[in-house]
Amino acid sequence: MKKPDLTAIVTFHGERELAQISINSIVRTRAAIERIGVEVETIFMLDCADDLTRLYVVNHPARRPQDRIIEVCYGDLSASRNDAIARANGQCLAIFDGDDLYSEKWLLNAFLRYQEDGRQHVYHPEIIISFDAVRNYNFEVDQRGKQFDPLNLLMTNYWCSCSFADRQTFLDHPYVPKDSLDCGFGFEDWHWNCDTVASGLEHRIVPETALFYRRKRVGSLGSTDKEAFRIIRPTRLFSLYPDASHKQN
Repeated sequence: MKKPDLTAIVTFHGERELAQISINSIVRTRAAIERIGVEVETIFMLDCADDLTRLYVVNHPARRPQDRIIEVCYGDLSASRNDAIARANGQCLAIFDGDDLYSEKWLLNAFLRYQEDGRQHVYHPEIIISFDAVRNYNFEVDQRGKQFDPLNLLMTNYWCSCSFADRQTFLDHPYVPKDSLDCGFGFEDWHWNCDTVASGLEHRIVPETALFYRRKRVGSLGSTDKEAFRIIRPTRLFSLYPDASHKQN
């Protein structure tokens, strides 16, 4: 049996009716890339999902028999993603969150860019459009562009969780689990971005693609991390800049 070209990994927790809307968006971007003959495997990862979220995912009308639903109880986004990555059969992977929306050509354009570049980089959408509790937009930074400065990664996260790369990249650089909600660390995507940059990988932007990022008023992992005053774990990036200046306020 031929292995798929691409695995789309979607994580769910307690999205409830929002899961249905996000799946509609993911199915749309999946259909766009399948029209050029790319075979896509889809993994729906239910991590401690509540009953209503599970109901929407399992009974979604666009779910295909070959789509895989995996139920786990990690209670941790990093651990559930790592599990899905280990089970994935695609040569390249795309990471999705179960409450965001995606432009129709995200997978198609990312895959074409990935092939053109020799399958060696990490890719993100060009623009993030935030909606719901926060309404704004920002353009993501291409690592080869003039705006990129690795020192800034010590203070802010350049790239969103929506990423596309070779499967081996994710295997070589697993997401770091939080261990517990009280560990004091968070922002797993930011940590992953720092670690991959420190290892020599480049984060590139895919033109004419967008992530529609749902900024929930309550319940988002990012908000929870901020409210708990969590910080990013130390990464290899810090060791590359031991003499980075610190300005007193």
